[in-house]
Amino acid sequence: MKYEIVIDRLFFVNLLLNYILLHSAINLLHMRVQRIRLLLGAAMGSAGLCISFLLPFGKGCGRLLFLYVGILPATMIFLLKGKNHVSKLLVACLYMAGIVIVGKLTEMMRFIFKGYPENIKFILLTCGGVIFALQSLIRFLKINYCSENTFCKVKLRVEGKNIILDGLLDTGNLLMDPFFHKPVHILEETVMLDREEFQNTSLETLSGFHLIPYQTIGNQGLLSVFEVEEFTIITEKGQIQLGRQLCAVTPRSVSGNNEYQLIVNKRAW
Repeated sequence: MKYEIVIDRLFFVNLLLNYILLHSAINLLHMRVQRIRLLLGAAMGSAGLCISFLLPFGKGCGRLLFLYVGILPATMIFLLKGKNHVSKLLVACLYMAGIVIVGKLTEMMRFIFKGYPENIKFILLTCGGVIFALQSLIRFLKINYCSENTFCKVKLRVEGKNIILDGLLDTGNLLMDPFFHKPVHILEETVMLDREEFQNTSLETLSGFHLIPYQTIGNQGLLSVFEVEEFTIITEKGQIQLGRQLCAVTPRSVSGNNEYQLIVNKRAW
C-alpha cells in the first residue's frame, strides 16, 4: 500500500501540534519562554519531520534516530537557551510523552471512525487549538486587568552565585529595554552595595551591562542594566523559572518600609 504525503499539510499540522505540546510542557514545569522562540522551536521540529521523509535513510529506525538524536536535542537547546540541562531533559521527556499520547488517541479515533481517517488529526488539533486559545485569553486578561500585587521570593543567579531577595510582582512595572525589547526588573542599589555576594563586584563588569533611559513623574535619567544568568520566582504555588533576565539598578528605595528589594516586571511573568 502506498501513501501520498503532502509536505505543506504535514508541516503546518505538526507545527501546531508541536507548539501546543511544547507550550504545555513548559507550563507544567512553571517555566517561561518567549512566544517567538516557542514558535521557532515548534517550526524546527516540524521542519525536521518533513526533511526526514526526503532523506535516503528516512525510514524506520533511521528516521527515529534523525528526529530524536539530532532534531530534538537541537530544538531543546534553541528553545531553552540559558536554562540548565535538567530543565531541557524534563521538557523533552514531557514533549515526547505528549507525542505518544496524541499518537494513541489518533489510532483509537481511526478505529472508531473508520470512514474518516484523514480528518482525525485535524479534529484533535482543532480542539487543542481552541483550548489553547482560551487559556491564552484567560492568561492575557489576568495579566493585563488584574491589579493585585503579590509579594514573593526571587532567586537571582549572578556570575555563578545565588542570592535570594524579597520581591513584588507589580502590575504597574512596565519598564522595557529599548535596545533589546525585553522587560526589565528593578533592583535596589543597596543590594549591590550591602550584600556579601556582590562584594568586590563592579557593576560595569557584569554580563550585558548597559544604560537605558527612564522617565517617571517629575524625574528622568539613565539606569544601569545587567543580565542575570537565571531568575526564579518563588511563591506559595511553587517556583517559576524565567531564565536570563534584565535587571535595572535604581539608587532610590523601591519600598518605603523595606518590605522588598526587587520589583518584578509583569511582562516577564
